[in-house]
Amino acid sequence: LLLIATLVAAAFAARDSRWNSEVRHETLDKTNAFKPGFEYRFHLDSQVSNGLPIPGSQQSAMRTQSHVSLTFPDSETIAHLRIEKIRVASLHKEMEPKKIQPFELFEEILLNEEHTDLLRLPVRFRYESGIVSDIEFDRKDAEWSKNIKRTYLNMLQVNLEKKNAQESRLLSDSDKQNVYTAPETTLEGECEVTYTVVPESREESELRVTKSINFEKCSRRVGHRYNLRFGDKYETSEKKFDGEEREIESSTLFNYRILGTASRFLIKEVELRSVYSYTPLSKEDTLFTTFVSGNLRLVEITKEYNRISAPKSEKKETLLYSMEWEKNEE
Repeated sequence: LLLIATLVAAAFAARDSRWNSEVRHETLDKTNAFKPGFEYRFHLDSQVSNGLPIPGSQQSAMRTQSHVSLTFPDSETIAHLRIEKIRVASLHKEMEPKKIQPFELFEEILLNEEHTDLLRLPVRFRYESGIVSDIEFDRKDAEWSKNIKRTYLNMLQVNLEKKNAQESRLLSDSDKQNVYTAPETTLEGECEVTYTVVPESREESELRVTKSINFEKCSRRVGHRYNLRFGDKYETSEKKFDGEEREIESSTLFNYRILGTASRFLIKEVELRSVYSYTPLSKEDTLFTTFVSGNLRLVEITKEYNRISAPKSEKKETLLYSMEWEKNEE
């Protein structure tokens, strides 16, 4: 249930009257790496649905669309990100929860400009070898707004250079499918992550990358419910989620389409699929399920004519989801 609060918080955004749901065709111009002097524009579709795991049951769902700009002002390792437009809608009826549904099926939410201004505050971060760190939010930013931005950064994180990899192997010589595991700080915790990398074709340097989080091997977890253990550090990475924490079964999978090489690359598309099941008795007795789906697509690359302003910040933070907003709301 971790990502519910993250994406539902986007409901505070107001609709932009100039919103255009049509996205331009990709204009990659043979670019195969993120580099200074250009603006990379992404479109994100996301959906969070909650309900019983029974065919035909009613679902409560939240749908978002947003346009995001990514730039590298002076170097390839320091990036700025800004949400340009965002809109949100909700739905309460029978639907297919595992697939992102058309935005037009939902009822759009119109709220105030104050929250839109917070969401449009920029964020600066270190982006080195595909790893996101040293995140700087504007001092005026709110915790819920920071968490929204963390979801974008979390989808951009991909460890192609096998930084701190603990295991690496080729599954076969014919397809060059490479599999490796490494510890990683993600939105949901500090956990072991497994990567599978497959070259897409010989003619073009395109990679298909699958990334999955092993929630059984986490030194730290951030959960929908915070208590003395969920959200704290542990001395080992052994199974620690036995009692109340085991009531939620979690799985998160990313699929990437990437151009370039392990050291210099360009993300064309990211698909996110997460499932959180409330299982108080056993895995076979699921009472409540949350499906989170996201699709982040690179839609345009342009010369950086208008530089994204840097956030006014005094501290550096991590990708870990912040529970402060939920605590303050109680």
